[in-house]
Amino acid sequence: MLFIKSLLVLCSAAVVFARNSGEAVASRAIFFGEDTSDSSANPYDIYANPKNHASAVSSVLVFAANEVDFRPSEQQPKELGSNYEQFFKEVSAFPGFRLERDEQVLIPLDGTRIQFENAVFDTNPYYLHQSQVARNLRSLIPQRAGDNGGYWLLSLIAIDKPEDADAVKIALVSVIVYIETDRTGKVTIPVQEAIVRTSFFQARSRVLVGNADQFSEAIPIVHVPEAEKFFDSEKEDEDMIPCHQKPAAFVNQAQRALENWYSGNY
Repeated sequence: MLFIKSLLVLCSAAVVFARNSGEAVASRAIFFGEDTSDSSANPYDIYANPKNHASAVSSVLVFAANEVDFRPSEQQPKELGSNYEQFFKEVSAFPGFRLERDEQVLIPLDGTRIQFENAVFDTNPYYLHQSQVARNLRSLIPQRAGDNGGYWLLSLIAIDKPEDADAVKIALVSVIVYIETDRTGKVTIPVQEAIVRTSFFQARSRVLVGNADQFSEAIPIVHVPEAEKFFDSEKEDEDMIPCHQKPAAFVNQAQRALENWYSGNY
């Protein structure tokens, strides 16, 4: 009975997320490990050489985000919510990424930020970088939000390339939390149960290498530091990375690439 009750609560929370994910988003991307990518490599080598796959992964993530108009560094929080789920779907559909684990859990919150961090940590205590993940998600809770109280989606994108290997992993971690604001816009976190979703992907080296020609033609190269800036909702720089302003020829190439992703031709 307890299991069924917990399952019903989680399903209800998922419905709340579906209805309110368009409210507001705070986003960040972080990198763990050693980035061995050659910043001067040509686009083909970014995909063909596994040592450059951190840049290949960051390029795909930014490309997927641009395709669904999810640009955290340029848009306001309420502009992002309706597109986050589409971004997740784009990432999941890319054949060069393999979804290894995807889980949603409820965490009880007592209204304090430190307890929020601890509760997030406890969802994946054996993940090597979980303490940094929890701390970064805590820091995404705004101090002030004007009249933007309501449901917020806190999004953290982690790219991980160990120093002793070329394999690259991606973690998409999000928290759906309800916040309140007072007359001055100061944020408080009421007692509640928040939803934490953690999705781990493995970059498929063979797919990236085997399709280097197609990927390099369709996907602009965005190295890890630029991708971190792109996904940071706390920074805005119009000249930083105008990948969404694509010429018509590139749009056609990108569309063909997406069609191949969904049709399984890669």
